Amino acid sequence: MTARRTGVQTALKRWFINGVAVTIPLVITLVILLVVVDFVLSVLSPVVDGIIYTLPNDPPTAVV
Repeated sequence: MTARRTGVQTALKRWFINGVAVTIPLVITLVILLVVVDFVLSVLSPVVDGIIYTLPNDPPTAVV
């Protein structure tokens, strides 16, 4: 019985270590991606505001 328990404990330990080994790089990648996307959006924000400012708010005269 102890041999089976040891095998199960080893399998659980291996499963846990593999899960952590996959999860940590995934979380780090998502955090870096979030920081990069936030930086790019903050850089492009003035450009988008300028484009919105220059576009007219009135509809075309053909519609009116």
